[in-house]
Amino acid sequence: MSKPLSFALLKDGEPFPAQCGAYPLRVGNLARALTEQGHFVSWHASTFSHYEHRRLTYSEATTQSDSFRLVLHESGVYLKNISPARWLHHAKLAYHQYHALLKEEGLDLIFCCIPTLESALAAIWAGHRLGIPVVLDIRDPWPEALVLAAPPAARPVMRLLLAPYFGLARKVMGEADSLTAVSETFLEWAQSLGQRQETTRDRVFYHGSHRIELARSTPRDSDSATRVVYVGGFSTIYEFATLEMALQEGLAGRPDIEFLLIGEGGAPYQELRSRLERYDNVTFTGWLEREKAYELAAGCDLGWLPLKESHSGFLPNKPFEYASLGLALLSSAQGEVQEILEQHGAGFSYREQDASQFSELLLHLAENKSRIGQAGENAFKFWEQYGDARKAASSLADHLVNLARAQEYSHTVP
Repeated sequence: MSKPLSFALLKDGEPFPAQCGAYPLRVGNLARALTEQGHFVSWHASTFSHYEHRRLTYSEATTQSDSFRLVLHESGVYLKNISPARWLHHAKLAYHQYHALLKEEGLDLIFCCIPTLESALAAIWAGHRLGIPVVLDIRDPWPEALVLAAPPAARPVMRLLLAPYFGLARKVMGEADSLTAVSETFLEWAQSLGQRQETTRDRVFYHGSHRIELARSTPRDSDSATRVVYVGGFSTIYEFATLEMALQEGLAGRPDIEFLLIGEGGAPYQELRSRLERYDNVTFTGWLEREKAYELAAGCDLGWLPLKESHSGFLPNKPFEYASLGLALLSSAQGEVQEILEQHGAGFSYREQDASQFSELLLHLAENKSRIGQAGENAFKFWEQYGDARKAASSLADHLVNLARAQEYSHTVP
C-alpha cells in the first residue's frame, strides 16, 4: 500500500467547510477528497473573512478540522475589495504562507488558487526550495479580470497600469508544474500567458455543484406559466437590462411568463428592484437561505444565466446548480457556456441586450414546453457526468496525487 502524501492548499477568501454547512466549495471539497483517500492536508488562509469582512475569532482561527488542518495567518484587514489595504493584506498573507510552507515536514505538493498572484508566487518559491511540484488553479483570469471590470474605454489604461501584475502572472503561469482551471477558456488564457507547451499536466476541472436535497418543491405544471428563475448575487458580471427592455416592449404582465429573482446585491440590486417590481410577472424575494432558494427554484422551468459578453469566458457555479435541479438553462453567454448548452442540448441562448430575441425565445418556449422539459433532462444528465462537485473534487484529487507520486518516484531513481 502506498504511503500517505502531504498536501498544502493555498486559498484565501473561500468560506471554510464549517461555514458552508453541507455544501463546501472547491477547496473544501478537494480537502475532503484528499483526506478520504488517506492523505494529510493543510489549508493556508487568512484570519480575515473576505465574505463577512471581519477577523475570525481565536477559536475560529485555530480550528482543527476533523479531516484536515486549517492554518490561518494574521494578515491585516481591508474594508473595500478594491483598495491598497487589500493588496497589502495579500502581500502579508503570501509572506506568511511562504515561511509556513518551508516549515511543513514531508510536504509532497503545493496547490494554490489564483487569485491571488502573491500567494502563487509564494507557492512557486516554496516549491523550488523544497523540490516539490506546484499546481496553480485558475479560478479567475487574474489580473485580466480587473481589466474586464473597468469600462471599455478605460481598459487600455488599466492594462498599462497593471503591467507589473501581468508580468507576475506570466512568471507564475510559466513556472508552475501544472495548471488546473475551472474552464477551458481560463486554462487556454493561462497557458498562453505563461507561454506553456501543451501538456497533459494542464487540465480543466469544473467547479460543479452539490446535489441539493429538497424536502419539498413546487411541482412543474406543463399547463402553467413558464417560470424563469435567477438565483444568486446581482454582481457586475451579470446584466439585467435585456429583461428590463423586454418587459417594456411587451413581456410586462404576461400571465404565461414569470420571472423569479432570488438574491440581493447592494445599490445596483435595489435600483433594479425599484424599477422592475411594479410588473405583475416579476417577483423579487431578496436574500433567502440556500435550501429555501433552491426549493423555490426547483419549481421553475428555466435557470437564468444573464452573463455579460465581456465575461463569456467565465464558467461560474450557477449553470451547475441549475442543472442539478433539472432546470433547462437560459443564457446570454456566447462563449464556453453556449458551447456546453449546444453540445449537450441543456438549454437556450440569446444575445445580450437583444430584447426582441429574448422575448421571441421565451414566447416560443412558453408554447412548446416539451422543449424545456427535454433540455432540463439533458441538463441533469450533464450535471451527473460533469457537474457533481464531489466527483469533480475526486478527479482533481487524483490528478494531484498522480503528480506527487510521479515526483516522489523521480526522487528515488538513482
